[in-house]
Parts: sequence; C-alpha cells; structure tokens
Amino acid sequence: MKKGIFSTQPQTNNSNNTKRGFTIVELLIVIVVIAILAAISIVSFNGIQQRARNQSRIADASAAIKLVSLYIASNGSAPLTIASGSVVSCVGTNANGATGCRSFSAGSTTSTTTANSTLSANLATMGTLPTITAPITRSSTGAGGLGPVYQFRASVSGAMQSVNGVNQARGLIVIYYWLEGLNQNCNAGAPIVTTATANAYTTSTTNYTVSASDRTDCSAIITL
Repeated sequence: MKKGIFSTQPQTNNSNNTKRGFTIVELLIVIVVIAILAAISIVSFNGIQQRARNQSRIADASAAIKLVSLYIASNGSAPLTIASGSVVSCVGTNANGATGCRSFSAGSTTSTTTANSTLSANLATMGTLPTITAPITRSSTGAGGLGPVYQFRASVSGAMQSVNGVNQARGLIVIYYWLEGLNQNCNAGAPIVTTATANAYTTSTTNYTVSASDRTDCSAIITL
C-alpha cells in the first residue's frame, strides 16, 4: 500500500530540545549589572543638574558685573558707595524661595543681607537686574551662600585698597557668588581674586577664590 503525500506518522520527542531557565547566579549577575548602570546614570544626571545650576549662578554674576561696569562707564562713579569701610547689597531679586543674599546658616533660607534700594535703582537705569532662580549653595556643613552680592570697599588713609600691588584710591567693588562642587571655574567676565589680606587683593591663578567643603567661593573684582 502506497503512502500518501502527507505522512501521518507521529514525530519523536528530542530531549535536547528541552528549554532551560536562568540560574540564580545568572540572575544575580544581571541584577548587579543593572544596579551599576543605574548608579552611573544617577551620578551623571546629578552632575548635569549641578552644572546647570552653576551656569545659572555665573550668568547672574555676569549680569551684575555688566550692569555695574556700565554704570561706572556712564557716570564715572560706583552705583553705591560709602565714605569709609564697606557697604554690601544683594543684586537682583530672588525667585528661589530665599530671602536676602550672601550668608545663610545651616537649614535657614533667610539672610540679614538685603538689596539696597539706591543700588537697585541705579543699576536699573543700565538694564534689567538678574532674577535669581538657582538655590542657595550649601557647603558640606550646611552653611550657605547666595549671590550675586555687591560690596563697595572704600580707600581711606590707613585702609588703601589695592589689586596686584596697585593702589585703588577711589575704592573698588567686589561681586561675590558661590558655586557647587570643588575647584569650579568662576569666570563671569571680571578678574577673580583671592581673599584680601589687609585690603590687598591678588588676582587668582586658579580662577576661583576659595574651594572647600564641597563649595567654590568666587570674588570678582571691579576697579574704578
């Protein structure tokens, strides 16, 4: 008897075709790899966020420096002065939930340093003051700094201000701001200096003023 075109004979099972699942060791390896990749992604994302916040702070400082420089060029004097000692003011308005600028104690969002109305009015004649959106820059101790901060330092007998050994008879202006992370580049369009010693400032060779406690402190100098 001839067989038909289609065979009706049953197929035999092959034990080699049996599927095998993952072992516990293989699953653990996959989990570890996923965890490592997730950690790398989080660190990278945090770094991107930090750079964005620092760029915002530098942009605010740059705006303050430009307004002050324009005022000096147009009026031949600083926008806020004092006969002796120094006077400090915030530059711009806060849109970050903080009140004031400069120094904040750990956990606080309020500072005793506020905006001087004379400075704000004078700078407003030169352009729009910066709106501060970046948060307070906290150090590892919790203490915070928020800029840009304007400080006029008067030159008087016995307290002559100088930069790189050159006396500033008309006084000088320092713009302070703070960045997240160590050894950050403070460049915002004005020379960065180290902290004054007996009213004598020296141009920074590292492009930042102080770097410590997971924070970079920036002091930009403007001469008259």
